[in-house]
Amino acid sequence: MLKVTLCIALCSPALSVCPSVSPCSLREKELQLYLRGAPKSGTTRIEIIMETLFYEYCRSDCLLCSVTGWSRDALQMRFDDGCTIRFSAINKHAVNEVTYLLEGSNVVVATMRDPRDVAMSTSRYTGQHSRQYLQRTCTSSTRSQSRFFTTISNHRSSKNEGVTVVLYEKSVMQPENTITGLGKLLGLPLSHATVCRVADFSQFNTLARIQKHFNFTIRAKWNNATPKGPKLADGSICQWTAQAKTVFQACKEVMESSLPKELAATWLHESSPCNSDSSGTPKR
Repeated sequence: MLKVTLCIALCSPALSVCPSVSPCSLREKELQLYLRGAPKSGTTRIEIIMETLFYEYCRSDCLLCSVTGWSRDALQMRFDDGCTIRFSAINKHAVNEVTYLLEGSNVVVATMRDPRDVAMSTSRYTGQHSRQYLQRTCTSSTRSQSRFFTTISNHRSSKNEGVTVVLYEKSVMQPENTITGLGKLLGLPLSHATVCRVADFSQFNTLARIQKHFNFTIRAKWNNATPKGPKLADGSICQWTAQAKTVFQACKEVMESSLPKELAATWLHESSPCNSDSSGTPKR
């Protein structure tokens, strides 16, 4: 209750701080931002956060910028001084393109998620719940995300710019930090009120109310298959079935042997929300 009360206070117009700085004062005049991530790794969530961030940042009357775009897949923020930020989530699952994208002056946001949660989410989405399917999906996600992260890390070590990694778990559990980090990446000095409004809108219970009110689903169809599982609003962490918990013990061994140490430290550490005690309750 305290967090909700605080957030409402921060978002009140009286306390809102007008962000009147154009990002062109901090970096180049044009910025092209791409989103890349494997299916079920949190790309849709980041799309929603970015769309909300764009519109909320330009809401202030004292900030001369506007947002255009036909959907959250492709947005443009333009300031009166000509400074432009373009965000594209088109072909967002084409992670093999990240090296090509980073050859230029582009910026890439890469999403990653615990392979066990990827497998569980994919299982719910497709309606396939067999042990073999869960194990195969978890193992595949572990190896593909490991390759993706290694590619990104190699670029970081050579240039130290152009790409940032957003972990799904942190975007859910600590959305304010994720939003603030994305603002810095774009050169946008976000006020506390703006961060709060974006964080509030991106909460799953808020999205669930929006979906119910407008009678639509935010999810897109994947591989031309009709989604059978929960909507985006049910994108929980570590909520596994009893069968999945058993299967994921084997997948955990694959993760331990395959994941880069940075990802292993996040997903396999004892403080991770997906590491359970003997009763099967996630540690918080």
